[in-house]
Parts: sequence; C-alpha cells; structure tokens
Amino acid sequence: YPLSELKAWTASEGATRLTLETALPIQVSDPKNPAWMISLANDAPRLAALRLDQSVVAWDYLQRQRSALAYPGYPYCSTIAISPNGRWITSGCRSGDVHLYDSSGREQPIRKHRYPVDVDYFSSDGDRLLTITSGGPEGRVETEWTLWKVATRERIAHDRLATGAVTLSALSPDGGTFAIAAEGGRVAIFDGITGQKRPMLLADQSGTSRLTYLAFVAGSRQLLVATEAGTVSVYDLSTNQRTLTYSTMNSEY
Repeated sequence: YPLSELKAWTASEGATRLTLETALPIQVSDPKNPAWMISLANDAPRLAALRLDQSVVAWDYLQRQRSALAYPGYPYCSTIAISPNGRWITSGCRSGDVHLYDSSGREQPIRKHRYPVDVDYFSSDGDRLLTITSGGPEGRVETEWTLWKVATRERIAHDRLATGAVTLSALSPDGGTFAIAAEGGRVAIFDGITGQKRPMLLADQSGTSRLTYLAFVAGSRQLLVATEAGTVSVYDLSTNQRTLTYSTMNSEY
C-alpha cells in the first residue's frame, strides 16, 4: 500500500522486543506523493523508495535525512533495489529500461532490455546486478535474464528460457547462485558469478501444481520450494535431490 512514513529500529544482539517508542521515523515522501515500494540496504543504514510519481529517493535512516536528491522519474517503473552496501540503486521499468544510480544520484547508462523488467537483484558484495524480464506474444511468452558487472555496466552473461513467463525467482544470500521458476513446476538454476547454467530442477513431478515460493537456505547449497498444493520441500542443489518434504493442511500457508 502507498505510504509516506516508515518506522525503523536498530536492535542490539540478543534483543527480543522492539517498541514504537524506540523507532526512528523516516519521512520517505509526503501524503500527496507516497512511496509504494521500498528496498533496504543490508549492510548500510540506507533505503531506497519508489514513489507514485515514479521518482526514486534514497534515505539515510540513522541521520533521518535524505542522502541524495530525488532522481528523475521515468514512466512505468515497477521495481526498486538498493545494493547491500548502499552504493547503488536500480529501478526497472515496464518499457524494458533499467535505471542505475550511484550514491551521488548520477544515472549510469545500462543497455535496454527487450521485455518489461520483472525483478532485479544485487549480489551481496554489490558488484553484480541480476535483471529478469519476460514478454512476448500470447502463448509464446519467454523469460530472459542478464547478469551485469555494476561498476562498468558490462554484461557478464545472458540467456533466454523457453519456459513461459517467470513466476518466481531468488538469489542466494552470498550471490553465488540464482534460481528462476517457470511453468510446469520447473526451476532453472544458474551460477551467480559466471551465469553458467546448472541442471534443471523439477520441483513438481506432475507439472500441475503452481510453484508459490522460492528461497535459498544454507547459503547457495539448498533451495526451499513451496507449491500451490501445500507442499514445502528442500532440495540439495549439489544433487538436485529432495532432502525434506512437508505438506500443510491448508495450501494458503
């Protein structure tokens, strides 16, 4: 939902409770132009927000001030991501454009994509950017991904998946592996540094249950997959074998 103010906490090790009294208010926007999407930097006290007028703003939430001027807005932007170190911000658009900004607010040019941008991820060190797009005529929708070197905006690797529209994706916490789930219960696995493709994982043998969630566990070694049928499974990516399965009573969970 659109918002104009956030609450942020800093918690010491072992802290078990956060209260509104200790929260730091962050005025990311104003009620007439609220933010509708935010991204937090894991290793720096910064966040980026995409506002309704399509402008992007960065904030230092410990100093409670905007750390860069509002970036110029572009039409139909639908993603926002900030690198873990807070040095880079990217916003992807339905036009296929990806706008990359450095910490001073200067835009760095990056090649336009053929299809609308669905999601973008930074690696844990902020050196690489993964963009995933999908599009094409009805009945022949395809997914494309591109791995970029952020500092130079050079393309490290690129591939196209003839597996329909992307439904889910995930990048491992260490940035070493990424996964893209598509139709038919399939999950494509890639090396997050070189882009090299690994063996395809078939998470739903029947191909009839839609995948609803992807997440890496144990770094890049295991992948958790949930299905519409209410099954949650963990796969060892060194063998693509299922190591744990749990079926919920209610598929909504």
